[in-house]
Amino acid sequence: MSRVLVYVEHDGEAIRKGSRQALGVAASIGGAQVEALVIGKGAAGVAAKLGAYGVTKVHAVEYDGAYATGVWTGAAQSAAGDGDCLILASHTSFARDFAPRLGARLSCPQVSDIVELSGDLGGIEVKRPIFAGKAFETLKSEAGRLIVTLRPNAFAEPEAGGGGAPEINEIAVPEVPAALQTTVIEVLKPDTEEIDLTEADVIVSGGIGVGGPEGFDTLRPLQKTLGAALGSSRAAVLAGWISPDHQVGQTGKTVSPQLYIACGISGAIQHRAGMSSSKCIVAINKDPQAPIFEIADYGIVADLFKVVPAFNEAIAKIKAS
Repeated sequence: MSRVLVYVEHDGEAIRKGSRQALGVAASIGGAQVEALVIGKGAAGVAAKLGAYGVTKVHAVEYDGAYATGVWTGAAQSAAGDGDCLILASHTSFARDFAPRLGARLSCPQVSDIVELSGDLGGIEVKRPIFAGKAFETLKSEAGRLIVTLRPNAFAEPEAGGGGAPEINEIAVPEVPAALQTTVIEVLKPDTEEIDLTEADVIVSGGIGVGGPEGFDTLRPLQKTLGAALGSSRAAVLAGWISPDHQVGQTGKTVSPQLYIACGISGAIQHRAGMSSSKCIVAINKDPQAPIFEIADYGIVADLFKVVPAFNEAIAKIKAS
């Protein structure tokens, strides 16, 4: 029987969407024994909810501090044990940090940001974008132990079932050698409770074409109507028009929403690398030669300040009817 270990991120109560998707992937592997790793404050409470996703055993680490590389890597190493194991995690900033370190400790391969996974342990096949999203590569691993991070929204989210309570294995907070310890000086959180870009189903994104910080005010009514997250290109962030936590692209966040609306974004390869896997892309730009139209499913060559309000009004009427 295959053993699959899923690292589950949470806020102390709710399980993050990307982790729920990872649990769905684990459950889809034939004959897999699904286990989970939960770290942080409220880990025991979150662990009790995981039986609904087919988890039979949860390795829980109660930890009050902020994310710390050594703690997460050590806990994952303890949960993985010595036997064969497929380790899955959503491709978040936490997983991107500790997964490669875990691979080094376990002396096993680690593959990041995959969009497809099939096969069984000892014959796992994965697909991931390469060359800034210009192409995809397919890799197959016959290793008994393998670590994989999954691109959020690239996989379906499972419905919670009626599984029984999982076995809880409490793990003590790992001791980290002084030379490897990290100290969190400050945690900066957004002022607003906006939807996380990486988990959003719909994103309305603005680029240099919005003309200034006030240009994003034109996008916000549409964002609200669609229940979307607000994104931006790197150029808009560098111009100081919007905060960096909204940036989509190679040096920002990688997203895979059902709908991505690019407003005034030219579509440089660095931006496309972070959003080209979106299910449907709508581009609004005055320049008919803008590279964004090369990957857009629907393109509108027009002034965004005329199109976006009209678009919002039409959608609002449809939703109200």
